[in-house]
Amino acid sequence: MLMFRETNKELYQVLNVTLQQLGITSAQYMVLKALHTKPCMGLSELAEQIYSNNSTASGIIDRLVKADLVKRERPDTDRRAISLTLTPQGEELINKALELRLDRLKPLLKLPAEDYDTMFRIHRDIIELIQQGGEEA
Repeated sequence: MLMFRETNKELYQVLNVTLQQLGITSAQYMVLKALHTKPCMGLSELAEQIYSNNSTASGIIDRLVKADLVKRERPDTDRRAISLTLTPQGEELINKALELRLDRLKPLLKLPAEDYDTMFRIHRDIIELIQQGGEEA
């Protein structure tokens, strides 16, 4: 388990350096990435996507709106709902973040394909065992 922890720490460090260069936090990155992947999300759905609660997600959104990276819109069909989308600046920033992150992870491409297959199979097995353990509790 220590090896998983060390790997996760190194991957997080790579991401963190990239985000610091761009002036955003990891929570803001998760929101931008979620809205990049699925535009026009509501707050509750976004909170679920980033494994957060509505209050925390709302605070992150407030800061991103203030930075002109995200915009809130009220759909014509439901004036009570709020739709969250990236601004052009938000799209530009998340694209840059994804590009920088990919550049920093390129050394991983040196691993043989069969090593990736083995790693993914083991990760799937671990997840399945953890989920089965949770069902038995």
